[in-house]
Amino acid sequence: MKKKLILAVTAGLLGTVMLTACTAEPLEPSGENTVTAATGSNTITVMSYNVKNCDLGEQIDAIAADIMRENPDVVCVQEIDKDVDRSGNRDVLKELAGAVGMNYQFYPAIELQGGTYGLGILSVYPLESCGMIPLETRRGDEDRILASAVINVNGRQVRIFNTHLSFEDEGQRKKQWEFLQQQLDEAQTPFVLMGDFNVTDLSEFSYLKNVTAVNNDQTRYETFVGEDGGNRCLDNIFVSAGWTVASQKMGDTSASDHRPLIAVLEF
Repeated sequence: MKKKLILAVTAGLLGTVMLTACTAEPLEPSGENTVTAATGSNTITVMSYNVKNCDLGEQIDAIAADIMRENPDVVCVQEIDKDVDRSGNRDVLKELAGAVGMNYQFYPAIELQGGTYGLGILSVYPLESCGMIPLETRRGDEDRILASAVINVNGRQVRIFNTHLSFEDEGQRKKQWEFLQQQLDEAQTPFVLMGDFNVTDLSEFSYLKNVTAVNNDQTRYETFVGEDGGNRCLDNIFVSAGWTVASQKMGDTSASDHRPLIAVLEF
């Protein structure tokens, strides 16, 4: 019953940006090795990582090690719990942010077991203008959102988007792709869109226009390492005009069913 109520409210908010206060201060790092920004650089390293909730919060240190190994400036994570019974009512993203010493923002997509579940953005830069927009989903399917925040990289504002599209069917995702395109077209700053797109085929990535895709027919990064069959190139990083993808790679994972995808971007 609670799920249906959430879906009904979401349907009325489609296309409406819901602003949320950005977490202002970075946490004190819990480890000796932390991620730091390269000052005076026109290069940023970004990572998209479906962390599978850090194994219900029990593998935070392992996921943190995966992140610190690549030294990214921004990380978009999918599948994260906050105050959920199954994860011991822990704020998993806050603990992960503390382990890597990064600013963070949590974006709830659904209510679950007394808490919420959704997306997160980690950044060595302060996060500003945080917001989230519900994506269209069918009644009864898992609610999906588009999360965003702005970072300032040496005087240039960059909009970071994070999402996790529906797995139920391509028709529903196609509507979500169309909505994403609309949001990107309206972006007033250079942007990076990251996420788990749950595509059944690489051709779905072509729904987005006027962007550069890191995961494509030529690179074909099989980021999903879980047991399900079908396409494994689920995760991607899209960048707007003005960026040059200097390098790209797929990282290793020690605690998730997705490998992280990493790109070094220059402007």
